Amino acid sequence: MNNLYYRKLNKDDYKTWENIAKKEFLDDDFCDADYLEKNNDTLSGWVLFDENKNWIGCCFISNKPRYYNEKGVHFLEICTFPKFRNKGYGKYLLKIMFNNSLNLEKSVCINQDNLSSIRLFTEYGFKFFDNHKSGLWNIYKCEKSYYPETFNNIKIINLDQNN
Repeated sequence: MNNLYYRKLNKDDYKTWENIAKKEFLDDDFCDADYLEKNNDTLSGWVLFDENKNWIGCCFISNKPRYYNEKGVHFLEICTFPKFRNKGYGKYLLKIMFNNSLNLEKSVCINQDNLSSIRLFTEYGFKFFDNHKSGLWNIYKCEKSYYPETFNNIKIINLDQNN
């Protein structure tokens, strides 16, 4: 594969996201279509897909202030779908998120048992900040504005800019 593609998600995509991703999350750790639609004015989401238009994964950023990150953005959700896992696609989703949050402090809440997400985010500059007051997640923060280019000649094409 030489190219990956992504585009911004719209409200019509939220049910598709929910149908594909819901079984991959705990109920307390999942942003369903209703949540996304209700918070549509404070979040952005993208879908990453291959040349055959197979959804590889999705990611969401929220600019809603959090008690631990009042002026930055929160990386709300990132998910690589099962048949694409353990192939390095998570870093491409993270790259999309970084590109859409330049010069802002970034935060993410990760379930303490989600070792693959912890490994991904800490590899790219996130540091443990605190336990979330809900007791469900750990909060990680990142002040980096850039994302290291480590893509082995794979081009990521933003379809929103090509239309």
